[in-house]
Amino acid sequence: MLDASFGGQSWERVPTGIEDLDRILGGYDRGSTILLEIGENVSVPQYMLFLGPAVWNFIANARMCVSIPSSGVDYKLLKENAESAGFREEEFKRFNRICVFGSLKTPQELNVVEFEGKSIEEDYKKLLRLVKELMDEAGQPVIHSTGVDTLVAVYGKDSVERILNLSATKVREDGNLNILILKSGYAYLTPILGSLVDFHLKIVRRRGSLLFYGVKPRTGLYLTEMGISKGYPLPKITPIL
Repeated sequence: MLDASFGGQSWERVPTGIEDLDRILGGYDRGSTILLEIGENVSVPQYMLFLGPAVWNFIANARMCVSIPSSGVDYKLLKENAESAGFREEEFKRFNRICVFGSLKTPQELNVVEFEGKSIEEDYKKLLRLVKELMDEAGQPVIHSTGVDTLVAVYGKDSVERILNLSATKVREDGNLNILILKSGYAYLTPILGSLVDFHLKIVRRRGSLLFYGVKPRTGLYLTEMGISKGYPLPKITPIL
């Protein structure tokens, strides 16, 4: 299982779940919104190398996770991803809430939360109630992971821009984390989202290689490979000099 790495920290800086990335960024600030921008031809397993460990760190420390999956990611894949890190099915169900929309066929599991997908304002209020309940229950911050493409498909671009602006403020107030996943087909949202987030990270493929760099804060360019030295998939990030 993934090692718990929060320890006795004051929680002003939150580990990314990836040692190499922590050395580059120093972790995430508490209350941060993180934009994970995915380049063309980057596969789901490849970008999950960066998203998964952040969520796993919360589970390993009995903290709650709320996911609005991006396209191509379903309940089964999220469960398998957690199991690959050594978590039991009951831990996945206990510490994860997977948000889905009424028009989609989804498993009837207790940790699946269904939204109507008609009014973004009403659904956002429901999401806020859910997050507050989880914070009150655990007495701990919550991590969100949000597929921006899913929100745009359900609610439309203009509504999503407004809600994500409100969300960034609320996440900061509550001291939670929110990771926004932005796929290449939605790159027109990059300037808007880039202006409201605290961290903007980008994953691209060039000549068959997976590359990573930070836009905010600005970093160098890094070659990314999958490593399993700890028994579960983690990215190995090597600077390109």
